[in-house]
Amino acid sequence: MYYQNDLLNGVAVNTASVTTTFVSSTNPNVTLSGTNVLVAAGTAAGIYYLDYRICEIINPANCSTTTVTVTVTAAPIVANIDYGISINGYTGGTSVSNVLGQ
Repeated sequence: MYYQNDLLNGVAVNTASVTTTFVSSTNPNVTLSGTNVLVAAGTAAGIYYLDYRICEIINPANCSTTTVTVTVTAAPIVANIDYGISINGYTGGTSVSNVLGQ
């Protein structure tokens, strides 16, 4: 696979020519696996930063480190209208037994 943003000798990096290494992340749920940035389920919405390093395989000391900006959005949430059953106001009772499950 070729990436247009990372360059080796002025051309797009060929993944067969470099190693990719995780350096750090501002959130432990944002990690690097190979060349993929993974966001774990349950990660809070926010902007996180992940640093990685690429090194040339034939010249392992020839490296460059950069940062990926990862924006995690909140899951959509919708509260719908609930319609309860009629309740006699004199005796009272439960009109809606579960507002989340109606």
